[in-house]
Amino acid sequence: MNNESEKIFVARLKAYRRRQKQRRLGAALAQGLIPLAPVWLALLAINGSLLLPSWLRWAFLLSATLGSLAWLLVKAGGAFYQTVFKPNTPSLNQVALEVGSHYVPVHDRLANALQLLAKLDHNQEAYSLDLIQAAFNEVAAQLKGYDFSTGGRNPQDRRIYLRLGQSVGLSLLLALLLGQSLTRGAIRLFSPQRDFYQTTSLPYSVMPGDATVIKGQDLVVRVVSSTPWLSKPQLQVRRDGRQENAELQKGVLDTLQHRFTAVHDSFAYRIHSGRIKSRWFRVSVAELVMIRSLQVKLIPPAYSRQEPVLLPENSGDVSALAGTRVQIQAETNGLLDTARVEFEFARPVPMEISGRQLRASFVLQADDRYRFYLSDHRGWPAAPQIEYHLRVAPDQPPFVRLLAPGRDVDLGDDMQLPLAIEAQDDYGLSAMYLLYQVLAAGEVEIDSSRFVRERLPLTAADHSHLAFSWDLSSSPLLPNESVLYAVQVFDNDQINGPKSAITPYYRARFPSLYEMYEDLASSQTDAIAQMESIYERSQELKRDVEEMQRELQRDPQIDWRRKQQLDDAGNQQEQIKQDLQHLSESLDQMLEKMEKNSLASMETLKKYEDLQQLFREIMTPDLQKAMQELAEAMQKLDPQLVNTALEQYHQSAENMNQNLDRAISLLKRFKMEQQLDQAVRTAQKLAEEQKQISDNPEQSGVQQRQKDLNDHVADLEKTLDAVHQEMANEPGMPQQEVQQAQDRIGSKQMQKRMQEMQERLQRGASEGLAALSEPIQNELNAAAQELRQAKDKLSGAQQQRAMQALQRGMKDLLSLSQKQEDLLNRSETTQASTQDIRDIAEEQQNLSSALNRVMDQIFEASKESLQIDPQVGGALGQAAQSMAQSLEALESRNHAAAAGRQGQAMSQLNRAAKQMHSAMQSMMQGGSGGMSMEQFIQRMQSLSKGQQGINQQTLALGMDGAMGSGQQEAMARLAAEQAQMRKSLEQLAQESGNLAGSGGRLEKMIEDMKQVEKDLGRQVTRNTIQRQEQILSRMLDSQKSLREREYSKDRRAETGRSYSTISPGELPADLGDRKQKWQQDFLRAKKEGYSRDYLELIKQYYEALFEKEQPTR
Repeated sequence: MNNESEKIFVARLKAYRRRQKQRRLGAALAQGLIPLAPVWLALLAINGSLLLPSWLRWAFLLSATLGSLAWLLVKAGGAFYQTVFKPNTPSLNQVALEVGSHYVPVHDRLANALQLLAKLDHNQEAYSLDLIQAAFNEVAAQLKGYDFSTGGRNPQDRRIYLRLGQSVGLSLLLALLLGQSLTRGAIRLFSPQRDFYQTTSLPYSVMPGDATVIKGQDLVVRVVSSTPWLSKPQLQVRRDGRQENAELQKGVLDTLQHRFTAVHDSFAYRIHSGRIKSRWFRVSVAELVMIRSLQVKLIPPAYSRQEPVLLPENSGDVSALAGTRVQIQAETNGLLDTARVEFEFARPVPMEISGRQLRASFVLQADDRYRFYLSDHRGWPAAPQIEYHLRVAPDQPPFVRLLAPGRDVDLGDDMQLPLAIEAQDDYGLSAMYLLYQVLAAGEVEIDSSRFVRERLPLTAADHSHLAFSWDLSSSPLLPNESVLYAVQVFDNDQINGPKSAITPYYRARFPSLYEMYEDLASSQTDAIAQMESIYERSQELKRDVEEMQRELQRDPQIDWRRKQQLDDAGNQQEQIKQDLQHLSESLDQMLEKMEKNSLASMETLKKYEDLQQLFREIMTPDLQKAMQELAEAMQKLDPQLVNTALEQYHQSAENMNQNLDRAISLLKRFKMEQQLDQAVRTAQKLAEEQKQISDNPEQSGVQQRQKDLNDHVADLEKTLDAVHQEMANEPGMPQQEVQQAQDRIGSKQMQKRMQEMQERLQRGASEGLAALSEPIQNELNAAAQELRQAKDKLSGAQQQRAMQALQRGMKDLLSLSQKQEDLLNRSETTQASTQDIRDIAEEQQNLSSALNRVMDQIFEASKESLQIDPQVGGALGQAAQSMAQSLEALESRNHAAAAGRQGQAMSQLNRAAKQMHSAMQSMMQGGSGGMSMEQFIQRMQSLSKGQQGINQQTLALGMDGAMGSGQQEAMARLAAEQAQMRKSLEQLAQESGNLAGSGGRLEKMIEDMKQVEKDLGRQVTRNTIQRQEQILSRMLDSQKSLREREYSKDRRAETGRSYSTISPGELPADLGDRKQKWQQDFLRAKKEGYSRDYLELIKQYYEALFEKEQPTR
């Protein structure tokens, strides 16, 4: 078939065949359904009106269903078979004939054309293709515009569908009329397995009927009858396929009831009374949703630096820091519709639901309580949940305290306030501040607006220890003013804001010079009084011990009373020891104040240091050992041991008392020396103050300054009067010089000038003030010079008397030693039975008495000077003891033992004489047991010049460049010279000790020299030059500090004052400008008060620089 129209025509015929089969199948089904609608309606009506048993309903349902299917099969089975299983029947020729029957002009032509076409496919040579094609075209022209879908319709089909519609319509009308009965019938018919009963006619009612109960709850079934019971009803229960009876109990009135307790499973029940049965009521068990597991995680705020915490499972109570995030994970026993966290005070937080998993999180802000609200997919809420507590753990405020000084203090001359601070917080510190403000004299109220805040470093995040020295030298403090200060810290609470803590406010007062002198005088007076009290108690204790020794010699028995006396003596000695320790601490503090505030000259300070060392040695190891042996002997109650211990204790206590007596005398004399130093310095200070007032009469407060100056002059006069009176009680005192100075500043003319000066300042008359002030200054300076002479005379007289005492003592000791040697020779050659023994003993007694007189002289001299070494007294005491033992041996005619003791005495006398000679040599050198200041200064000057030469040669080598062999040899030589310089400085440090506090400076210079030696062994750098300059500067400063210990002009301490060194790199490039700058620096150095030697070294240093610079120009 090659013609396209032929293909289309065939397709149209096939489509026509399919439609015809579908029409026949639809008509057959419609014809079958016409009687079924009323049949099923009748069945529903019967079941709705009649309460048929289950088996009959099963029979009706099965019969109606099977009969309906069989009827439909009979009516529509053939059409269904033809449509589904015979798609190619009838043939296309039959279909063409059927089409031709519906369209008369075509008739059988279409069928004929199809037949010819089929034959052409089998035998193309026997038939003409053109002829066949012409026949086909003719038929196609006749059928053009013909719709096959409209053809072949059977009028009978319409009648069938009409009857079907009538049947269905009638059925629907009946259904509407029957209404509820038909619905009831449908339920009964299509639920044949269920038993349906007639409940409308039951003479009783059952409550609650069908019900749903919560698992674990009780259910009460009640039966209420409207008529009297003919027979007692029964309760039938069906559970898990088993049926059982339960008894009904009589309730209120005619009510019968039964309680099902703790229902866990679903069941059915009904009421059975005779022939009347209720329907089965269904009881369903519903399980309320609940939380099976709970897990709470706490994430602390970041500032706390704590790790997250996982609470124990099913533990919901929370105690944590504010800002902690609380994460909740829970699992329930069923599906949920709603879940949230409800709080007592805060807003609820919804929970994320994922199956049976719940999640929620919130931030802890305040104390509260919370619980979970849950409802399942049926909308049933969960049973009341456990209530959990939320508690905010307190973030404690920080803690801070001032460990030192921790009290109100007075500032020293260096204006340094050592502070030790401790601060801590449970979770960390964020800042620490020093708060302070200056308070004028007499000011009490605190003005918070004037506080200055300085941030301090934190040494650790949560626990900070900070110790530093607060330098107040640059603060605007004036005498009698104070700085009020405290330390404040803040924690790192980022939730509620940082909390703070502050220490108590303390005051650091800046005392005036005169006040410090008054305080020092009071401390000295108290120390002397305490020493004298201790000395008196020690003397009394010594007398008591001597009395106990005498009693033990009369009666060696130790009873309770004597033991108590010995115990009391030991306790008194222990108390004396403690008092001495406390007094030593007081002397340390007094000496520290004197050094810190420059309240005495270097010589006086050195004497106080030696006195303090002497005082520390008062409680000798021998005395402590004797006390211990006495305590042990008392425990053993051995009279012999107690007597021996008492004897040793008596000797040690005697030495202690002598040293204490000496310390008292020395302290009194040193106090006078210090007071003279004080008077000298005060007079000089007043003269400077008077000059400043006259030079600047326009300054504010100058009238008050003059009034204060007049008062201080009057106080100085009173001080000199007190010193004069104290000197009257001591021999060899420079009373005349002190009296002259007192008369000078207390003269009527002096007072008149000062009064006139004050009046002029009050009137504002500045003319002539300089002329009026100059005599006042001259008188004060003259008084200072007289007092300085008094001080020198006092020191010289003391040294002279000590020297004379040592000379006499050494002469006497040498004589005693010679006589002791003669007695030794006689003792060795004398027979025990001869009369000479008595003569030797008598001479030995005379030598012992002479030695005691020498010892008294030396002791009296030692009470005026520290140059006499205590070892001298020790050697003399041992010699006296040996003489006493020799005398005892002679009395017992044991001349051999006597000779041995005499030899020991002679040896000890010679040793004491050598020690005296060494003391005299030291005194003649001008030292107080060591190197004198002049010797120290002279040797330091020599070392300074040597260091300057090394510095200049090092500078000439150049820096940081390649060096030839000659330069390397020069560096090696300079390194050797620097090493020799260091060794000389180490020897000076060893010989001078800590002369005027120079030890620390010398050690620093030695360390710097060691570093310079290393540099010279490698390469010279800028640091090498600067280090050499610092060494030279410190050498010169040490000389200056020993020469001048004057109070600073503006009353500001300059601890370890350093003089600026001028580096060559700081000079201008132009040599002329360099010379001009050098002149400026040199003038400034002169104004700074450098010594003449220092200025000469500076001059030589810069000349060397200019000589080195000249060839390069």
